[in-house]
Amino acid sequence: MTIRQVVQRGGVNGIPATPSPGNLTISVRTSHPLKGENWYAPDVTVTNSSASPISINSFELAAKSVVYGNKRQEGYPVVLASGETRPLRLWFDLREDIWKTFSKEAADLRVNYVIDGQQMTAHANIIGERLSY
Repeated sequence: MTIRQVVQRGGVNGIPATPSPGNLTISVRTSHPLKGENWYAPDVTVTNSSASPISINSFELAAKSVVYGNKRQEGYPVVLASGETRPLRLWFDLREDIWKTFSKEAADLRVNYVIDGQQMTAHANIIGERLSY
């Protein structure tokens, strides 16, 4: 299985591919987990493209009507200076195996952050695809 970030315009299942505010860019590296795994640990890089510092408070993964919290909460909040890019470690324990979680619809990776005293959420859409050999 391949799990990747949706980058094209138009989105998947009616969800826009780029719904995030322009302050924070999320990049999710493509991964190839085994079908039976019941966890998802994406390689994520975030970039503060605003002129102000950003304080990241949490990550969530919404998939199949379930919202999962990031199990790696140490070190939060994460403060990013203007223009700063940083890789972050995430881990989500899933109710179903990874194939069932990602096979039918896009998942929404959410980054909750504060900028200039305002709470914001950035999004990245994630989809799963069967590997073809």
